[in-house]
Amino acid sequence: MRVAKWPFKSFQESIKKAHALAIAQQFLNEFLKKGPEEFIQSYVEEAMTITSEVLGFDIMELIRNAVEEPIKKAMEAEILKRIPKEIPKLDEEATQRAAAKFQKLAEPIISVMTLEGQTLLEQAVVLGVTAYETYISDSVMATLRLNPTMSDKFTRELQERLDWEKIKKHGKDLRETIVALVLEEHNAFDLGKVKNLFWKLAGIENVFGNSETEKLVRKFIEHRHIIVHRAGKVDRKFQEVTGSRQARGTTVELTTTYVAEGLEQLASFVLKAQQMLETAASEDAEMEPPE
Repeated sequence: MRVAKWPFKSFQESIKKAHALAIAQQFLNEFLKKGPEEFIQSYVEEAMTITSEVLGFDIMELIRNAVEEPIKKAMEAEILKRIPKEIPKLDEEATQRAAAKFQKLAEPIISVMTLEGQTLLEQAVVLGVTAYETYISDSVMATLRLNPTMSDKFTRELQERLDWEKIKKHGKDLRETIVALVLEEHNAFDLGKVKNLFWKLAGIENVFGNSETEKLVRKFIEHRHIIVHRAGKVDRKFQEVTGSRQARGTTVELTTTYVAEGLEQLASFVLKAQQMLETAASEDAEMEPPE
């Protein structure tokens, strides 16, 4: 048995991006709540506090005393010089053009403001679970391509579903058809079938290791399901799977901590699954992703 490593590498890249989205949501919310000036100022002050601890004196106070007052006075004097004595009559066409430009200028700001709350967290969940699903399917595809005789372990499923129409659908490529049928039968969101899949591929009794890990992965997958298929609205199935006490019909509540921990759980599971596959393999082999 030979095992490919590129599905795991692809998963790592995707999960890293999902984690970045989750962390970005926290800081975006803080940015929108405080406003640009206060947000940047708070980070500058924090950086200066760290610097002051090293230097042994308050560097911010020195900067403020040396710079702020002269600049403030100079700005006030310049503004007073530029304010006209009488308010000029505004050109109507110029005003309309300016309004259109301001509207276009505001579009990015409005777009960013729509991300306030948990939009990025939702996308982090979706991306993370998609990365998990892709890892499962890519690993199966690579393993069956590297080990053609391993398809014999799925004889029953293939006998029931394999026919000429399906082979034609996949460009008359028998191996591609076999891979597609195996993946259709073993949905990555059905964890019982995932366990069966890894048992057949590598003799791994329970790829999740224990019931607690399996439960955590299932809960995270269920969050993805209602985000994608129910616009984030809690339903009966979600309550049953996750144990959530949120009322049905309300929008699922996500936190940066929960999403980050869920992504770490997925990453930990995939790492262990890859290690178990490689341990079960008689030799390792790299396989380039298909074009």
